[in-house]
Amino acid sequence: MERRTFIAGSAAAGALAVTGGVAYGAVSDDPQETRANTDRVHGVTAITKVFGDGQKLIAVAVEYDQVIDTSSLSTSTFAVTGRTVTKVYANRTADLAERGSNGRYVIVELSADDDAAALWVTQQGSGSGTPSSSAASASADPSPSTSGGPGAGGPKVGDSTPGGTIVAAKATLTQKGTVTTIRGTRYPADGTVLTNSKVVNLIVDDFRQFTFDDPATGQTLKYNLFVPKDYNPRKKYPLVLFMHDASVVNVATQGPLVQGLGAVCWASDEDQAKHEAFVLAPEYGSVVVDDTYVPSSLFDATANLVEAVTRKYSIDSNRRYTTGQSMGAMMSLGLNIKYPDLFAAAFIVAG
Repeated sequence: MERRTFIAGSAAAGALAVTGGVAYGAVSDDPQETRANTDRVHGVTAITKVFGDGQKLIAVAVEYDQVIDTSSLSTSTFAVTGRTVTKVYANRTADLAERGSNGRYVIVELSADDDAAALWVTQQGSGSGTPSSSAASASADPSPSTSGGPGAGGPKVGDSTPGGTIVAAKATLTQKGTVTTIRGTRYPADGTVLTNSKVVNLIVDDFRQFTFDDPATGQTLKYNLFVPKDYNPRKKYPLVLFMHDASVVNVATQGPLVQGLGAVCWASDEDQAKHEAFVLAPEYGSVVVDDTYVPSSLFDATANLVEAVTRKYSIDSNRRYTTGQSMGAMMSLGLNIKYPDLFAAAFIVAG
């Protein structure tokens, strides 16, 4: 699966690199342990996953120069700064697996419950590293502090103040135990500090980012689009539109993908196997609708974006669906009223 590096937010301005932090461990006289520690690691990749309460850093993949024996690994083989290691195994790719298999990558899985795991942080979570939940908390309490919705006294139409932040995925780790290759070469523990230089964002990286210039409204919309992996222009596909809440206003284009499962759930391998579909997730630069129920022109630009994407790809205009949470739910309701033939059905969350 092709993966594109995604590092968003101001924290991502600098490139991350593999660095040597302290002195290297001693090399044994055993010829099987003479491999130089400076040569053995070829790269470190952070792996993220989106949960209901946002994107989290949930694993690190360490690439070695030789195939690693997965049976030589345990949760004590690596330590990750500020994180709880839950599982360690080898793999053929920099990806998660149910079971380890001999390969050049060592996967260090981390607890998603760690405070430092959160990469999507809303205003009330800043400083603590605790993100707000998305649709679940919005359903329980529709106030601006939890839902990211307009709400009474909340952000108004045109407000472009971001309600959330995407934190760059960064992990620092050290090898604390011996790693053994399938040829019997042992890489002893040492104090080398490793930091990821790459990031793999599960499902999020499968979306493409585009810009739509709407001639009818004069508005420009950034948006994310998932195209089915075996797209065949000779067949017709359904489309799911997801619209985010006000907490994602004016953040990176990928904001609607990392705040929760509202968009990415439709693009998972499991869901696509059952319901192959395009997934469209716009990123709004300002609040589109508030409790006055008078939307900005981004409202009509969204309808025009749906039509434009339908024309560009082989999408069935009778199988277009809309969903969204809070502000996005209000937009779904409004679009169905003003454009009754645009969608076949709507899934409304915390509107």
